[in-house]
Parts: sequence; structure tokens; C-alpha cells
Amino acid sequence: MSSIIKRLNNPLNRFLFVMAMVEFVTVLVNCQWRVRSYNTTMLALDYKNGFTSRALLGTLYHRLNDVLPFNIISYKAVCVFAVLVTGVLACLLLFFSKKLLEKTNSRSQMKMQVLLLFFSVLVMSTFSCGYNLLRVDEFMLATSLTAVLLLVTEKAEWLVVLLSAVGVMFHQGYVFMYFNIILVALFIKVLDGQSKKKKWYYVVLFLLSFLVGSVLFLYFELYSRTAPNGVYERVLSDAVNMSYHGIYHSTLLAHEVLGIDLGDTERVLRMVNRIQLPIFIICVLPYLVLLLGVLGSMVKQAKEGSQKLKYVIVMLGSFTMLPDFLLKVDYGRWIMAVVSYYMVMLCFLLVREDVGAETALSEIAKKLKEKPMIFLFFIYPILLIPYWDVDICESLRVMNCWLVEIISDLGGNVYDYFNWY
Repeated sequence: MSSIIKRLNNPLNRFLFVMAMVEFVTVLVNCQWRVRSYNTTMLALDYKNGFTSRALLGTLYHRLNDVLPFNIISYKAVCVFAVLVTGVLACLLLFFSKKLLEKTNSRSQMKMQVLLLFFSVLVMSTFSCGYNLLRVDEFMLATSLTAVLLLVTEKAEWLVVLLSAVGVMFHQGYVFMYFNIILVALFIKVLDGQSKKKKWYYVVLFLLSFLVGSVLFLYFELYSRTAPNGVYERVLSDAVNMSYHGIYHSTLLAHEVLGIDLGDTERVLRMVNRIQLPIFIICVLPYLVLLLGVLGSMVKQAKEGSQKLKYVIVMLGSFTMLPDFLLKVDYGRWIMAVVSYYMVMLCFLLVREDVGAETALSEIAKKLKEKPMIFLFFIYPILLIPYWDVDICESLRVMNCWLVEIISDLGGNVYDYFNWY
């Protein structure tokens, strides 16, 4: 006990202990201890049936089943696996935070701690809730966080090329969602490189990462959804065994195994997005203004062209999500990716002792401290998490229902689109 108390005298260990407790409580509050049919069915995809999209996670799960002395192709085993994976994600966030804080100067320690604490709550609440437990998105985010760790510690940085491939192999949507974290971080290192040799090293890593990610994305999108005879039956059998009461996600298999285009079936879901997104923007407007203020201040302070370019790239890095927002329907997932991008990028700039980021965040922190009831500013976001998928979050789903009922009472026909409510 005395050794534990002695360790907690260290400010870094004390923060990590608090962060671990917050993670534990966050999971305890949000976890429903069940895995949705979409996420269980994803595990049925396997490279044994061909080098197909979104099959890396299922392949790893099936290889784990091959080496274990007991069968894990069952729903109960999937639930246990999901809980264990959530614990691993929590540990990764703690290790990620530890390494960043160790390399952060004293001026930015508090700012870094606030960002990391909020980020951990966001991640753990989103990926432990019923909608997203064992969702492949957490593996994509973990891939990019691992790449950032390599770039921060400057150890085996060449592995970011391999991690770029791994992210796309988990899900080709990685190219739009979390790949920007790796590419922008590499771009920052190119611009900040002190020697010409270092600059070219990061240019090569950037180009190789971009090339590998792009080639795999095009392959999975254009050539991987052609199932040979018998594959669908094998995948279906595993999906039934690993899903609750055998209720698998039929549209996922239809799209990923048979290559059926489901775009025409998403009209109703697009309506949900169009109603919830404006409400969400209004709800987060104070934080949106805050973020734009920080990014704008960084650009304004930049004296050199390379510095200004760096901040502009950081500001526009989330625009890789535009194709998803325009063509797809899971707005909760897209917003999660956008928020994660900016939080990780601000942390990355702080750990690199970026003067523009330090100054901008210090100015904002000073203004916030002068406001009364400032603690509400930090508590309020809890009402809008965890993020889901088509429904952005539970609060907006409830608001959506109210709005639909009001429009229906006024004689509108929107209710017909939401009859499942």
C-alpha cells in the first residue's frame, strides 16, 4: 500500500490513476454488455474466403479460434471478446496519454491533461455503448493512435506505412475517417523537420502511406466483393452462430459478400441525418466557435509561410470526411471521427511544443477561467455522448422524435419516414 501511495505522489501517475478511474466509470455507465448484430456479423468475414473488405478483424478472430483449445464461434464468446477488447482500448489510451505527457513541457501539461481526459471519456463512452461495442471503428482509431505514438517517440516510425495498410484492411472507410491523423501528423513533421535528411524521410513515409492506403482502398471498393460459390453459406453460418439468437445483419452480408448496392435503401436514414445534423450543430455551437477560434488564432500568429501552411492543413484535415457526409448515412460515426481528429491533432501539436498551439490554447484557457459557471462548459458535452451511428446520439434521437411528432401534428408527412420510432 505504501508503494502505491508513493507512486501517486508523482503528478503523472496521479493523473493516470484518475484517468483510469474515469475510464472505468464511463464504461460501467455506458456498457450494455451486448454486441449488436452488425458487429457480430462483421466477425464472420474472413480472408479464408478471399482478400475481401472489412475482413481483417474477422480473420484475427478466426485465427484466435484456431489456436485456442475451445470454440469461440458463439455469441457468448464474442461478448467476452468485446469486453476484453474494450479493456485493451482503455489501456492503449492510458499508455498514449502517459507517453504524450512525458514529452509535454510544463507550460502545456494542464492543457494536455484536459484534452486527454475529454478524449478518453469520448472514446470509452462511444465504444462501450450498446451501439458500438466491438465496432470496427475502435480498431481504426487505435491504429492511428499507435501511429501517432510512433511519431511522437520517434521509434520505428516506418511502421506507419504498415499501419496505414492495417487501418484500411479493418475497413476501407478508414481512408476518410482516421487516415487523416497519420497523414497530417507526417505533414507536420515534414514542415518542422530540422534537417533536409529528416524532411525527406518524412516525405517518403507520407507518400508511401498515402499510396498504400489508396491502393488498398481502390482494391476493396472495386474488386473484392465477388464471392465464389459456397463462400456466402460459410460466412452466413458463422454469422448465425456468433449473433444473438442467430439474428445476423443481413444487409451487411448482402453488401460485403454479394456486392449488392444498398444505396437506394437508405432514403429514410438520410432523412434522420438531415434533421439531426442542424440540431447537433446548434447544440455544439459554443465548442465549434471555440475550436475555430483556436485554429484561427494559430493561423493568424504564424509568421512564416510554412507555419501558416501547417495550421491551414491542420484546420482542413477533417475535410477528408466530406465524402462520407455527402454519400453515407452514419453521421454519429463521422462526427466521432471529426472530433477525434481535432483532439489528437491539438495534442500532437502541444507535445511538439508548437508555439502557435500553446499560445492559442493559453489565450482560450485564460478567457474561459474568467467566465462564471465555467464548469458547466465542461459538463455539457456529456449530454451529447456517446455517439451512435445513423442517430448521432441518444439526446438527438429524442429531439428527432419530438420534431417529427410536431411536424406530423401540423399536417406534415415526415412521420411516414420515421414509423419505426
